[in-house]
Amino acid sequence: MDDQKPKTYDESVKQGHDVSDISIGGVVMSLGGLALAGFFALVLMRFLLSGLQWFEQKTYPVQLTDSQKKMKMERAGPENLARLKSEGEGEVGRIPESYSREDMEKHLAHTFPVPRLQYDDIAEMDLFRSSEESWLASTGKDSAGNIHIPVDHAIDLVAQQGLPQVSGPFVPPTLPSAVPLVPAPSRK
Repeated sequence: MDDQKPKTYDESVKQGHDVSDISIGGVVMSLGGLALAGFFALVLMRFLLSGLQWFEQKTYPVQLTDSQKKMKMERAGPENLARLKSEGEGEVGRIPESYSREDMEKHLAHTFPVPRLQYDDIAEMDLFRSSEESWLASTGKDSAGNIHIPVDHAIDLVAQQGLPQVSGPFVPPTLPSAVPLVPAPSRK
């Protein structure tokens, strides 16, 4: 391999590798140019975005809802809180002490469509379970004239007396008449 000569022999070709095509200075200059171009692109994009945001705020002013104003106040921090209060955005969204669960439900019914998430599913399930248990343990009469007794008492009565006799003839459910019954062919 040492005695190989290039096909086009030139006096400028020396032993080893060719260093005339690439140099450290050229690489550093290229990387510096790329970094400078990236910086200018970043500054230009930042300038354009801030200009577009300014134009959007001037063209379409934002009307914040009470919940958005409250969130803005919570996120403002102590240094900006006084400024926001002076602009008239303080105390917005605060719920008065007299605000009941019924008022909250009315507000939510107008704000969010159904179905909504539960506030406290464990408490609501306990409330549902206790209302069902109280109804099952009570005696009463509904508007249709049906009388109900406590379930435990009804179970004891059925266990002592058995189920009541069926009054009248027993009529089994009928099959639909649309499907005719055809006997199967006989095998010979």
